[in-house]
Amino acid sequence: MSITRATALAHRALVAASVLGLTKVTRGLRVTVAELSAAHPGASADMVVLTDDGRVTELELPGATTRARAALGEGDEGVVALVVGSPVTRALVDTARDGVVASMEGRADAYARAFVWAAARTEHALLAPSLDAERLRVFVDAAAESGLTLVEPEASPALARVRGLRSPRARALLATLSTGAGARPLLFVPSRVAPKGGLARAKVERLADGWVEAKAGPPHGAADIVSAARAILGASPGPMPFKDLLREARERWTAHARAAGARATPSSADARNLAAALHQLGETDDVTLYALDPSDPRWKLTLL
Repeated sequence: MSITRATALAHRALVAASVLGLTKVTRGLRVTVAELSAAHPGASADMVVLTDDGRVTELELPGATTRARAALGEGDEGVVALVVGSPVTRALVDTARDGVVASMEGRADAYARAFVWAAARTEHALLAPSLDAERLRVFVDAAAESGLTLVEPEASPALARVRGLRSPRARALLATLSTGAGARPLLFVPSRVAPKGGLARAKVERLADGWVEAKAGPPHGAADIVSAARAILGASPGPMPFKDLLREARERWTAHARAAGARATPSSADARNLAAALHQLGETDDVTLYALDPSDPRWKLTLL
């Protein structure tokens, strides 16, 4: 299925905000998608999705964040999302597009696999500009002065103890770089309602009301429910509701196990396990997650 860049960015932001409990996804959401340099990013939006086109100087960033905050209205609801990409992935993609991948044919070393991986993510890598650490620092500080706080998922206990990774900004940098995400939303909410420390607990179960899509790729078996789901997605002509995918994956997985004389028992944990796996695959652009059916005309997207 082909959707516009703005719609793709909006869905990514909505999915990320939903998983962190920062917004409730309903039909009729007012979502504005704009470049950071836009003079007037709309008004009374439920979500403002921004990309940094580089035309705003660091001295002008406070004005840009003030406009974004104003676009949410006077209340304490709404989310501003700045969508950024991994500079490492972008560099690999740019090199891959120059024909390097062809010279890697037949090679199995990590260097060659990196370019093949990047070539398969060209579409995702072009959705958002690359993250710049210093520019992000200025943006986060400017957003704080405008009444917006950056919110990131809570880290694991081990990672949370790492010096230098306690702030949401540091975790945003690490997550964007480590996942190789082509378009990762950095989420800001009004400071008066921001979670303590700018950290929120991710609940992947919230993906159950969304849709999932994946392009055809290497064949996946049905040894477990995740493998079965990936095989189904690879053969699907378009996005699938998560609940339908869960049902079909259970059926394929259990049928495969019984045919092999093994035991497979569906459980209530299947939904969370599949959602967690899909969330991780979405972070690395192996699948595309949608907050709502992207073809549903009842979902109103305001484009600037």
